[in-house]
Amino acid sequence: MKTIISRKLKWMKPYLELGMGFIPEGKKVTRITAWTFGGRYGKKEIAAILTNDEKFYRIYIHTQYHPRTSKAVLNYSKIDLLQHLAHEMAHMIEIEAHTPDHSKLEARIHAAFMSELKREGYISEEDELEFKK
Repeated sequence: MKTIISRKLKWMKPYLELGMGFIPEGKKVTRITAWTFGGRYGKKEIAAILTNDEKFYRIYIHTQYHPRTSKAVLNYSKIDLLQHLAHEMAHMIEIEAHTPDHSKLEARIHAAFMSELKREGYISEEDELEFKK
């Protein structure tokens, strides 16, 4: 089964494949959907994961946010988005709880993501977000 990824998040595909190395066989992400800002204060969640049978998962990630002190709608950086992806992927093992084991797994996945991002030549969030303005 192929994973469907939103156009805005297509760049995440190699990271998803890298992160799946930390997840037991038989579990699969079927869809990654980008949430954009919609509404005065947006959604409470930054990201979410859904499953019906703890075998197939759908991940939803906000790509923008609205600071309370501004009317601007800002984009999350790649580092932020990969942190959200690592967090939701860690829930593929501990679906409900935010336990120490969940945090350790999230940190391991995120560290692998950051190593890959560095290998690709990513400089900093400031440079990325300055470029988008």
